Amino acid sequence: MFCKFLSSSAILAVSALGAGAANAQETGQDATVPQAASSQPDEGQSARIEDIIVTAQRRAESAQSVPISLQSFNSKALESAAVESTEELTNIVGGLMIQPTAARPMVFLRGIGSNSSNSTPAVTTFIDGVYQPFGNSTDLANISSVEILKGPQGTLFGRNSTGGVIQITTTPPSETRAARVEFGYGNYDTVDANAYITGGLATGVAMDLSLRYSDQGDGYGTNIFNGDDVFLAKKFAARSRLRAELSDVSTLTLAGDYSQVSGTVGTNINPAAGYGFLFVGGAIQRAGSPFFPNTYDINAGPITPYFKAKEWGASLSFETEFSDLTFRNITAYRRGEEHARIDPDGSPGPFANLSIDREPRTAFTQELQLLSNSSGPLTWVVGAFYYRSKAVMEPFRVNTNAAYAKDWTESIASYAQASYEILPSTKLTLGGRYTVETRKIDGFVQSNGVTIPALTGTLKLKYKEPTWRVALDHNINDNVLLYASTSRGFNGGFFNQSNLAGFANTTQNPEVQPEFLTAYEVGTKMDLLDRRLRVNVSAFLYDYKNVQQQIYSTTGTITVNAGDVRLKGIDFEFTAKPVRSLTLSLSGTYIHSRYTDYPAAPDYLLRPNGAISATSFIDASGNVALNTPEWS
Repeated sequence: MFCKFLSSSAILAVSALGAGAANAQETGQDATVPQAASSQPDEGQSARIEDIIVTAQRRAESAQSVPISLQSFNSKALESAAVESTEELTNIVGGLMIQPTAARPMVFLRGIGSNSSNSTPAVTTFIDGVYQPFGNSTDLANISSVEILKGPQGTLFGRNSTGGVIQITTTPPSETRAARVEFGYGNYDTVDANAYITGGLATGVAMDLSLRYSDQGDGYGTNIFNGDDVFLAKKFAARSRLRAELSDVSTLTLAGDYSQVSGTVGTNINPAAGYGFLFVGGAIQRAGSPFFPNTYDINAGPITPYFKAKEWGASLSFETEFSDLTFRNITAYRRGEEHARIDPDGSPGPFANLSIDREPRTAFTQELQLLSNSSGPLTWVVGAFYYRSKAVMEPFRVNTNAAYAKDWTESIASYAQASYEILPSTKLTLGGRYTVETRKIDGFVQSNGVTIPALTGTLKLKYKEPTWRVALDHNINDNVLLYASTSRGFNGGFFNQSNLAGFANTTQNPEVQPEFLTAYEVGTKMDLLDRRLRVNVSAFLYDYKNVQQQIYSTTGTITVNAGDVRLKGIDFEFTAKPVRSLTLSLSGTYIHSRYTDYPAAPDYLLRPNGAISATSFIDASGNVALNTPEWS
């Protein structure tokens, strides 16, 4: 992950329309999604650490009272840390790793994630309560807050939230007119521009528009073959919301967004590591000379790897309150496309070149929620979720061979969670979710432009899986919380789109089985020294079964079930505010991981011609698992 430090900047605040944009962020509440990660300073006690309000359990609560390991940041904290995209969250969130690739960023949290463009992200993203199925990077312009929930969140957030959830809440539109324009220039010859405008259209009706542009002139690395820059990008994003207060207790919000990104990329692996055994990302490494002096240099041949992607979406959210209950209805549609040419091997020689074209990808989601509003000992939430998507691969190409595929997914789920104060200051939380998921794929393979009938066909599968969460928490006093929890998550199975072996049967295209994660966690959250010191610590143990992992094979870049992994570690977050104007923060994650069962791992070897190929399999049990750095 690359830190961006502004070497110079120019900011123009346009105030002719009314109050400043800072006021726009503070006025007007979005009733559809509770304002998350907002700060609640004590009057006259500004030297104390502020309380943070989050929606980790689908309702507004203090982060210090939620029995979940999480980190949350408001807009001020993100700005102070120079975090402008989800990829840059790795600079401030322990255990979070995001690898930029041509297909989409690969997100891992505490070692749980997906390194395959065939599968769905195991760390899910929600923007204003709306599920983002494609898992693309999000620019954090005009953001109210970001929450990172660690561990399986399948009960309330569902659909493959095995590793955790990234919740993003945008600045709500305000009836107070305001506008802001910002310009910036940073290293790697990067130019940034942001614009935001908001105002009222009528009494109780407000609208806003956010625009962001970024152009990176110099790449992080070079294609040694022709001198082209790699790892650079040009981005444009637009987002707007229209919020109407239908009554004192009812709100309707219409939102839309559009984004496009293009640039050049390197490889999915780190060529500087050296390897005799390799997964995408470099799980098991040996000592040796680096291929290139710069970690991000590649040798991809005369055509430099590139990517282009577009995505847009719209959502309609309705919320109302009645009889101590809150009802929410969230409907959303998304459409995207991507085109990429990839150098997958990362070796010193121009060995293999892959082409990926997905056009279009579409997804429709519908979610219903009913929450209790009472202040009694029992709080609960029930809901239902529907998801349908279609992805078209036209084509996945390796040299002169190409695979064409259409993939459909349909998922239906119902869920419930309740917390009850079983003893004074002691709560028991029970939650469950039941998911029924269906996958279908149509595909065929061509060689030199000729379709091969024996490799053409349709494959289907269906899963019915429960996920759950059990937690017990106890407040020793108003400033100290102890908790213990166990939870189960799963990421659904599928068939490989990028499979040159064919689609006629499961021998050609074996089913990738669902992966399962059972998590155990204990932790404490403490505000000490009259709330001038905050200490949050948790320890976790993960049993990770049927891990879905991308590998290189003679039939393409495919995903397989690699085996089982056990992870254990510690999360810590320390915050100190010794004086009113100074806040010190330290956070991190330690992870110890091992493959407990991986008897058939591909043995990748570097050949004299610079190619990387696997001619045999080895037992990788006992080795460090992929994407689990010991410290982060």
